[in-house]
Amino acid sequence: MQNLFIQEARTWSKVNHQNVLPFVGYINPRNELAVITPFAAGGSLWDWLQQNWKEKKFPTRFQLITDIAEGLAHLHSLGVVHGDLHAGNVVLWEKDSHALITDFGLARLTRQGSTVAPVTQEPLAALPLESSSPVASWVPQAIPEFNSGVGSIDSDIYLFGLLALEVLPPTIPLSKLWLEGWKPLSSLLSRCNAKRPVDRPVASEVVTEIRNMRRRF
Repeated sequence: MQNLFIQEARTWSKVNHQNVLPFVGYINPRNELAVITPFAAGGSLWDWLQQNWKEKKFPTRFQLITDIAEGLAHLHSLGVVHGDLHAGNVVLWEKDSHALITDFGLARLTRQGSTVAPVTQEPLAALPLESSSPVASWVPQAIPEFNSGVGSIDSDIYLFGLLALEVLPPTIPLSKLWLEGWKPLSSLLSRCNAKRPVDRPVASEVVTEIRNMRRRF
C-alpha cells in the first residue's frame, strides 16, 4: 500500500495546471499516509452551490464550468481518469472564482490502471488514506456503463455534464437554455450525457466549444 501511495503521489506531483489543485507533498505520521495541498479559501463547489442556490450569477457559474472543463481536459491529456467528478471534489481558490479539481480518490492512469490517493484541502494538514470526500461518491452510479465498475475518459465526460447542469442556475433548466438562445450550451451538455460513450465529446472538444460560447459575455 505504501509503495503504491508513493508511486501515485509522484505521478500526481507532475500534474501542473491552474484548474487542478496542486500537490505539495505527503506525510506519514503514525503510519497514516496523507497528501498535503494548498488551502483553497473559497471552500468546496458543493458548499458554494448550497449558499448561492437562489442567485443566478450566470457569468460566474459559466466561468466555473469553464474552469472544470479546462482542468479535466488537462488530466485527460496526461492519460489521467478522475473517476469521481462532482461538486464535492471541486474547490474554489477564492470566493466566487477559480475552480480547481481535487480529490483523486478514484482516479487512475489509463496507461497503468493504477489508483491515486485521496486529497485534502486543509492547509498544511492532510487526511489519512482511507478518508473520503465530504460529499458521498454516489454520482458514478448514474453513468450508464457504470456496471463495469471502472471509470474511463468517457465516464468523466458524463460526470462533467451532470456537474455542469448542477452548477447552472436552478431556475434555468436545459430546455429553457435552448429556448433562450443558448442552443450551443444545451447541445453540448446533452452530448456529454449521451447514453452511448461513443456519442460523447472528448474533453478538448468541450473546452473548445465552451471557449467559443464565452464571446456572449
